[in-house]
Amino acid sequence: MSMVSATTLAEIATQLQELIAAIDRRVPQSQRTGDAAITNVAVRLRSEAVKRLREIEHEIATRES
Repeated sequence: MSMVSATTLAEIATQLQELIAAIDRRVPQSQRTGDAAITNVAVRLRSEAVKRLREIEHEIATRES
């Protein structure tokens, strides 16, 4: 990651944490058409958000040391 401030990284980390929490709160509605597909996308999105959050946390920790 190039030239992104620690403050910006912290803001992105907060937004990713909020996204992950929102996905975790979502309750699938099996009676809705297409909800299984939405659930699958949400699972993949959450996985990518967690991965990116870990990368950002590592970047912040590296800068602090």
